[in-house]
Amino acid sequence: TATSFTYGKPVLGLDGTYTVTVDLTDRAGNAAAGVSQNMTGFAIDTQAPTITAHTVSPARVKSGQAITVTFTTGEALGADPTVKLGTIAMAKTAQAGNDYTYAYTPTGSEGDGTRSVTVSLTDPAGNPGSATFAEAVEFDFTVPSVVSSAAAPNPAKNGAVISYRVTVSE
Repeated sequence: TATSFTYGKPVLGLDGTYTVTVDLTDRAGNAAAGVSQNMTGFAIDTQAPTITAHTVSPARVKSGQAITVTFTTGEALGADPTVKLGTIAMAKTAQAGNDYTYAYTPTGSEGDGTRSVTVSLTDPAGNPGSATFAEAVEFDFTVPSVVSSAAAPNPAKNGAVISYRVTVSE
C-alpha cells in the first residue's frame, strides 16, 4: 500500500537548485538509502530580478513620435514587467527570451515635461525588483513662437548696416 508523507521546513538555504533523496524502510525491514527516483527537486531564489542593459529612445519627443524602451533582464521573469514613463503605462511590443521592447506614442494631451522611465519586475519565485533609468524622456508639444524682435538702427539711412534681433520662446 502506498503511503504519502509531507515534510515542511522554512527556506533558510542559499540560492540554488537542490535535489531531494529519501531513505526508506518498509515494515518488513527492507531498506533503500538515498532514493532519488521520482523525487522532484526544488530551487531557492531570494534575489530580486535585475536589468542588465537598456536603451531609451528618443530623449525628446513631440506629439505622434514613438518612444521605445528596450531592456534585458538577468533572469527569466514570472510575469511581464510594468514599464512607465512617469505615470504613463507603456505597452509591450516584443519579447525574445529575456529581451523586452516597450513603446508609447504621445498624443500631445500628456502635457510638456520630463518623464522618468521605471520598470517593475517579478521573478518566478515572487521576488520583486525595480529600476529607474538615468535617461528620461522630455515631452515637448509647445510650438516655438517669436517673443520679441528689434531692428537697429530704425529707421536706417541708405548704406547703413541693420542688425536684427529676434527672441524666441524656446
